[in-house]
Amino acid sequence: MRFRPSPTMTLAFDSSLLLNLSTLAIVAIVGLVFRLTLAVSAEYRRRQSIRNIPGPSSSSWLFGNLLQMQIPWEYGQIDLEWLKKYGAVYRIKGGLGRDRLIVADHAAIQAIVYGEDFERTPAREAIVAWLFDDRGLMAHHGQAHRHLRGALNTGFTATAVRSYQSTFETLAETLCTTLDGIVSQTKGGAVVNLSPLLNTVTLSAISQAALGCPVEDLNPALVRNNSELLELSSTLAAGQILVDEILNLGFVPKWLLDLAIKYPVGQALKTMHAQRYLSVEQGREIMAKQLKTADAVGSVDEVDHVYGKILHSEILGNSENKISLEDLVHQTSIILVAGQDTSAIMLGWLFIALSQRPALQDALRGEILSQAKDDAYDHCPLLNAIIKETIRLWPALPLMFHQAKRDTILPLSTSFKGVDGEEIKAIPILKGQMVTVSTYAYEHLESRWGKDADEFNPYRWLDGSVPQGSALGPYANLLGFWAGPHHCLGWRFA
Repeated sequence: MRFRPSPTMTLAFDSSLLLNLSTLAIVAIVGLVFRLTLAVSAEYRRRQSIRNIPGPSSSSWLFGNLLQMQIPWEYGQIDLEWLKKYGAVYRIKGGLGRDRLIVADHAAIQAIVYGEDFERTPAREAIVAWLFDDRGLMAHHGQAHRHLRGALNTGFTATAVRSYQSTFETLAETLCTTLDGIVSQTKGGAVVNLSPLLNTVTLSAISQAALGCPVEDLNPALVRNNSELLELSSTLAAGQILVDEILNLGFVPKWLLDLAIKYPVGQALKTMHAQRYLSVEQGREIMAKQLKTADAVGSVDEVDHVYGKILHSEILGNSENKISLEDLVHQTSIILVAGQDTSAIMLGWLFIALSQRPALQDALRGEILSQAKDDAYDHCPLLNAIIKETIRLWPALPLMFHQAKRDTILPLSTSFKGVDGEEIKAIPILKGQMVTVSTYAYEHLESRWGKDADEFNPYRWLDGSVPQGSALGPYANLLGFWAGPHHCLGWRFA
């Protein structure tokens, strides 16, 4: 017999359910209002603590100055303008009416990067989690990060990177042959778009010298998706900035962020979702092939790619593994994303600078041709100076976003006058304060790089005018590879 509730029972059940739902809704609304009240109060306190710091005005409560800063008409234009007008530390309006500090002061950056008082913003943490999952190097912090980084570093030491030189040379020669063919077909009058060629060759370098497989063996779906991801990352839109600001409020729980990438809605999330899973599949396929031939490798010195060196040194070569095979597999997305576009763009800037300076081209070519092939890089001071100057003028990451984990004091290497004329020697920072490091502004400081800081002058690295000591980044005191415990692991490779 089928049970059928009476109308009276159904009404009672519906009334009870509605009552419970109403109670839950009221509790949720009260909780939200309470959290909003606390957030508004905290934001007011933060605003008061930095109100004496000068900066540009804003007519937008929704975006503040962020559209000017993050979508400028010209690369670095607004950073340079504000640097010259307000100095190495100034205040802007972020999204949703929040105040934000912009920092280019050396001592302040050092405190942010190397100290314990600052962390990535919630928006940046969310993107890292979406793109690289919780086993990727960038998702780790503290001891877990140091442990994983130490294991991965086996493939990125100076000695290891030298063993990849033949791969780089072969790819460079292939690129030159391609360019020669283009020029010869047009009788020397070709205008060549180098960008796609450089992207192709840097992807090939990563595939062969990092992952250990020809680029032709990569999953075509992964290659296409990687290209789409790089395109998305280079075309920032106002909507994305607004989403970041909402995430930076810290209201979105982790379970909801996990749900967003598991069931993605919108092109950006779908592309990140695909990158995350396609790269893991690719990493597992690569490791399976390498394990089949592992017994044939006599020594780790014979291995000429990053994954192979880590596999043989840290997984097969140790009784107590520092890293598991699956952990290594989950670094595939980071290696693909972090290395390809940044290196290609940097090479693009370098070639633009050289194309405008024929005399410098001749000097560089002469230096390289005068060296023996095997040690040319280490014995070419002008080549290295040109690379450093390119990274200085056009950093791949012009802005880095942080917030304070706790109340702290931000030191300054140079004091400045506040809005009321008072001299500011250090800045009190309250928990939750948004702080943006302007890598671009730091690397254009006249006080650090000279009166011609805005000019491409590689000879500054050869005449002793660049200040030594007080290092920030791992390479030449620059921030192109970031700095601190989370600086780019593959900077020597790049």
